[in-house]
Amino acid sequence: MPKSCIHPRYWPTWMGLGLLWLVTQLPHRWIISLGTHIGHLLYCILKRRRNITEVNVQLCFPEKNADEQVKIVKAIFANNACGILEAAIGWWWPEQKLRGITEIRGLDVLEDTKAEGKGVLCLGAHFTTLELCGTLMPMYTQTDATYRPQNNEVMDWMILKNRQRNCGAVIDRNNTRLFIRRLKQGNTVWYAPDQDYGAKHSVFAPFFGVEAATIVAANRLVNITKSPIVVCFHYRKPDNSGYVIEYFRPPALSDFPSGDDQQDALCINQVMEEIIRKKPEQYMWVHRRFKTRPVRDKHFYTTGYQSILKQRLADAQA
Repeated sequence: MPKSCIHPRYWPTWMGLGLLWLVTQLPHRWIISLGTHIGHLLYCILKRRRNITEVNVQLCFPEKNADEQVKIVKAIFANNACGILEAAIGWWWPEQKLRGITEIRGLDVLEDTKAEGKGVLCLGAHFTTLELCGTLMPMYTQTDATYRPQNNEVMDWMILKNRQRNCGAVIDRNNTRLFIRRLKQGNTVWYAPDQDYGAKHSVFAPFFGVEAATIVAANRLVNITKSPIVVCFHYRKPDNSGYVIEYFRPPALSDFPSGDDQQDALCINQVMEEIIRKKPEQYMWVHRRFKTRPVRDKHFYTTGYQSILKQRLADAQA
């Protein structure tokens, strides 16, 4: 642990981690119930994040009426709060206890793909169960994880320590050379292409019917390493009794990459959309997925545009 982590400015963080550890001593269902109530509170006080989430839901689920959209937004906040407590479960629960709440589906698909003798690019998405399932996946099959350094040094140390303990390797999301090396060495590398990383390394492709900046890194990695793709989908069970991790090979990516970045981005987004639609309330809609816009396109995350979206919804339902 870096000496800087004991600086007084991080004492509140340590207190927060202490509270999280205490929460993990509760039964699993109590933890989820507590997270749900915290999420309801956050929905009321985090106005900016609520506005972002509302815009995302209005853009991506226009077929839902206003009441249904509000219900989805509230559920998203509940699941994001649960995700924080679930991360702590992954940090402090023993492996045997974690295995008791985990169901793995399609592991044979991943193992058969690995048996082809090449590394496997395991595509995932930013669901609220990400940190916990990042602990669970390597318990069943060797998996490398990607990582974004945190601004808070204590949280950076905590998250990195957990991933280094469980994963084959932890790869900075910007370290393309290490991605390529690990894949060429025959490893399974988890990677999520579903967030907005700006226009520089992206192309625009429809995501839930909205043009979204879609990173082309997966195209490059597969083209260089010839690694097959397996998709990993993870979520909390409807009865909150545990978690499902599911591996599958989508037909849409059978000829990936095609050589056309635009078409490949569309295929990636279609696969991401397919799994997100199964559990939309467990996806991290609190992020600005559509912050990068095509030239001359309107920016979505403004008060004015949110009012326009709400008016469109009202007009459509009139």
